[in-house]
Amino acid sequence: MSKIAPGKVFGKWKLLEKIGEGGNGQVWKASAGEGEPHALKILIQTKDESYKRFCREIEILQKLEHTAGIVPLLDSFIPPDPQLERPWYVMPLAKPYLDDIARKRPYEIASDFESLASTLQGLHVIDISHRDIKPANFLIYEGRVCLSDFGLVKFPEAEGITPPRRDVGAKYTMAPEMRRFAKDSDGKPADIYSLAKSLWMTLTGEIFGFEGQYDPKSKVVGLSNYLSSYYLTPLDDLLIRCTDHHPGNRPSADHFLGALQEWVRINNDSDGRNFNEWREVSEKIFPLGQPSMAQWLDKRQICNILKITAASKGLNYMFYPTLGGMTLLDADLAPELGMIQLKVSEKAYEICCPERLLFESYPGKPEWNYFRLELKKVNSVMKEALVLESHEEITEVEPGVYASLDAWFENEFNDEPLTDAARRVTRHSGGSFVIFSTSSPYNRDPSTDDGRHNTMSTEEFRTYIHDNAESF
Repeated sequence: MSKIAPGKVFGKWKLLEKIGEGGNGQVWKASAGEGEPHALKILIQTKDESYKRFCREIEILQKLEHTAGIVPLLDSFIPPDPQLERPWYVMPLAKPYLDDIARKRPYEIASDFESLASTLQGLHVIDISHRDIKPANFLIYEGRVCLSDFGLVKFPEAEGITPPRRDVGAKYTMAPEMRRFAKDSDGKPADIYSLAKSLWMTLTGEIFGFEGQYDPKSKVVGLSNYLSSYYLTPLDDLLIRCTDHHPGNRPSADHFLGALQEWVRINNDSDGRNFNEWREVSEKIFPLGQPSMAQWLDKRQICNILKITAASKGLNYMFYPTLGGMTLLDADLAPELGMIQLKVSEKAYEICCPERLLFESYPGKPEWNYFRLELKKVNSVMKEALVLESHEEITEVEPGVYASLDAWFENEFNDEPLTDAARRVTRHSGGSFVIFSTSSPYNRDPSTDDGRHNTMSTEEFRTYIHDNAESF
């Protein structure tokens, strides 16, 4: 057979330039006469298995001619003897999906994978499995992301081609059963596994997949390392299920589609996202079941619980013992002995000595769940031996060393400029903070900024909240 080069003709198609090449074939830009260019795929490796798979790809594309989400077959040629003539087929010229993802946001990528899952669902309903799903096999045609490269496809009436103990699929997205028992394995759960790995690769921008089942807590694999500003629980749960080692535990393509749609819906609904994240705070703290009330006395434990509460951006609102409030960003033991520090901005902290931290819940209405941090009375650091009645705003010049607030505004202490370690702090004495979710009815009521919780005992405030939750 003659060399393949620009100008060579296959049927009515004249080769223009090579645009891709794999282990078994080449893809060329080609045109028929003065028409627009198309993609012409030529089989180069004509060994028996490669030839049979190429013929099968043409066969399945003919069967799926009008299927949405698959680039259509326009022309093809299968020679009687592939050693004398090369097999080929022609499709519309489509854009590789990988060329388009750099500018896409996560929701747009999710929408693309909704299309892919919908296409896959249609194939699985008629017992067709693709078995080679990976980002490199996604093409954009007429504005839709489509599946391509059906060389490893499996369908009911097809003759078996895969030899025993031969793996089938793409290296970085291949399901475990396709590495060991591909010939006898159901390709549909394997497609789900590969689609999930492809989704992860596309969302993270990583060109290599990860080994085994997805672990959202992994410092390498977890999506939170890449998409920290998004609510990820539904997506994490989907990837865990889809990459389960046992094929029977993986969801269907239809469930995959629904889970992606739900993830996008929740993230586009700030109240819905906040509701779910606030509910998950109590689930993380109480994995065996949420109690109606809990308390912590140890300062380190209190900080750990508050850290969980503050972990999600914009999730909480902390009401002060006096008036107003701020979002709690973090909590740690303070440099001052016996105190903890509540971070409310990069250089602003609330310092206090906790008596106890309480968690209160309302059954069936997690939006009314709250934390109450009750404080001990402490002495003033500015007026020696004087018990502080409420709070004092001061400057922490260095860890545990205080000065008046004037030092902060003047940016100096003892005639020296303040260092980067300096920060503005408020030391609190007695009273209590309460923390609700930002979308809670309590936080939505602007009048609650009046510090009313601090005028009520623990029991009185609990009753007040339960009465409001009951009538809301």
